[in-house]
Amino acid sequence: MKTVLITGSSRGIGLGLVKEYVKNGYKVVATCRDPETASDLKSTLAETNQPSAIALDVASDDSIFKAAEEVSKIVDSIDILINNAGVAAKNHPNDPAIGVDREDALRVYSTNVIGPLKVTEAFLPLLRKGNEKKVVNISSFLGSLGCACPELGSFTTYSGSKAALNMVTRYQAFELNDCIIASVEPGWVDTDMGNAGGKVKPPLTMLDCAPKLVNTIEGLKREDSSFYFSLEGEKMQF
Repeated sequence: MKTVLITGSSRGIGLGLVKEYVKNGYKVVATCRDPETASDLKSTLAETNQPSAIALDVASDDSIFKAAEEVSKIVDSIDILINNAGVAAKNHPNDPAIGVDREDALRVYSTNVIGPLKVTEAFLPLLRKGNEKKVVNISSFLGSLGCACPELGSFTTYSGSKAALNMVTRYQAFELNDCIIASVEPGWVDTDMGNAGGKVKPPLTMLDCAPKLVNTIEGLKREDSSFYFSLEGEKMQF
C-alpha cells in the first residue's frame, strides 16, 4: 500500500485530497495545526480506518520536526509528500502593493514558502525509504508571472509567495535529485480562501478538483521534476 502525507488537511483542498487518496487505496497521513478541532477530518479518518491526524504547524520548525518523529512511529516510509498548507494575507484579495503589512506578509511567506522547505527537510528520511519519492508543493495560478489577474483583486503577498514557492521548488529538485519534486496549481476552487472577497464564485468544486489533482500528481515523472504544472497536468509558465 502506498502512503501519502498531506499538510493542511483540516479543510479545503487538503481535506479533499485526503478523501480522494483514501478512495484510491492509499494509507493517508493527514496533518493540520489542531487535529482536535478538525471535526470533518477526524470523522473521515476514523470512518476509513486511517491513522489519526498529526499536529503540524508548518510555520514552526519545532512543530514540523516533532510531527516527523510522530509520523515515523506510524509508517516506515512515505511515497508522496504534499505540501498543501497555505495562508493568504489578512485582507486577501484586497492586498495592494502599496500599503503591504510587513508582519502579515512575513507570516504568509513563512507558511507558504519556508514551510514546504522545512517540511520536506524533516520528512526526507521517510521519503527516501518510499518507492515513489515524490514531493508536490501546492502552488496557484496566481504565482505565475503570466497569470496576474488585477481585475479580480490585489493578491500582492499571496501571489508573491506562490511565485517564490515555484522558484524554491526548482532548487529543491536540483538538490534532491533522487526525488521527483514539482509544484502543481489546483485551479480556482470553491474553498474558504477561494471565496474570499466574494467578487466572483470560483468555477471549481472539490469534486472537480481532487480527482484531477491526484491524477496529475500520479502522472509526474522524473523528467517533470523542478517544473510547475496545471491541474490538468500541463506545464505552466513561471
